[in-house]
Amino acid sequence: MKKLIGSGLLALFLLPDCAHAQQQVANKVNPAKVTVAVTNTFIQALASGSRNGCTVQYNGTTTGFLIFQNTTPADTTTAFKLTGGQTVNCAVGGGGAILTDQILVTGTAGDVFVVTVQ
Repeated sequence: MKKLIGSGLLALFLLPDCAHAQQQVANKVNPAKVTVAVTNTFIQALASGSRNGCTVQYNGTTTGFLIFQNTTPADTTTAFKLTGGQTVNCAVGGGGAILTDQILVTGTAGDVFVVTVQ
């Protein structure tokens, strides 16, 4: 009996990791690289439109900014502030709502954002 309980616990601990790994694969549908050309000037990372989800990761070394906004100009005071490796997801809460506004990004010239969309 002790052996069965131990095996059951092991299976429970492995399930979240397996589910997480599958989700990461699903998010890499079509990665695109967006590079900031001019420091602190917002550029479009993703156009507005229908989508099932998206993820944007900041791969710069300083500070990056991201905003969901269909009008310009964008402003860093109302944008998400990101450090290297941080991500923003289009999903809102647990209800399945997805933000479909245009996504604008900025940072230091040469900074890279990686965008995936489903």
